[in-house]
Amino acid sequence: MPEILNLLDASSWNQVYTQSKNAVQVTPLGGYIPIPAFEVPVIMHSRVFVIRNICINTRPRWRFAGNLKSRVAAPIAGINSPPVEIASFYIQLNRTKLIVLPVFVNNYDLVLETATWLKDLSITIWEYVGVIEDTTEELIGVTRVDILRVEAKIDAF
Repeated sequence: MPEILNLLDASSWNQVYTQSKNAVQVTPLGGYIPIPAFEVPVIMHSRVFVIRNICINTRPRWRFAGNLKSRVAAPIAGINSPPVEIASFYIQLNRTKLIVLPVFVNNYDLVLETATWLKDLSITIWEYVGVIEDTTEELIGVTRVDILRVEAKIDAF
């Protein structure tokens, strides 16, 4: 389904979440309790969003920040059913990523499960609130005109 987004318009984005977390040092020799998952406390409504993560204390070969999972509450096994994961994304360290979710959900939540070796991580999430133009109808109209033109040529023979 061809869609057009106005990604460069600053008014099309709304920052919905920002947080920093640090691993807790538990031994004098440098033993740490890993950073807990970032559970975004906002129900997301747009299926297009951007996530940026920053880690200050990295090593040169570290590339992985964590897995971002989008989940939806689906009462499959009763009222207290666990959330159903609808998509998972590999998030690179110190990068910004545009994510487009499938069309079949309206409301979902996000969880970033961080790499266990990270000692600090900050994330920011922006939700796309701009207009999503669907060009499917336009393409169908163009195709219909092309089909009629081909039919006319075939009928001429």
